[in-house]
Amino acid sequence: MARYTAQHIHQLLLAKECFLRNPDGVTVAELAMILRVSRATADRYRRTLRTYCVKGSRYSMLPSAEDILLAHVVLQRVTYENDGKSPHKS
Repeated sequence: MARYTAQHIHQLLLAKECFLRNPDGVTVAELAMILRVSRATADRYRRTLRTYCVKGSRYSMLPSAEDILLAHVVLQRVTYENDGKSPHKS
């Protein structure tokens, strides 16, 4: 099994965030430019994250159950810190 360095894990998390933030997809070249890595490395990250093809050479991801749970916990914390008020209401 491959050993992952902290930098490798950090870049995988950045790639995952990039794919999740762009439902219209990201190309491998765009990902390589964002992460400042080679296209081959960006493509390995794409395959490791099991992205799906949106259109042509654009790839994206669906959030996992863990991602959804984490977002829910963060939302509850923000709501609690604002005394139960929405952060967008004055």
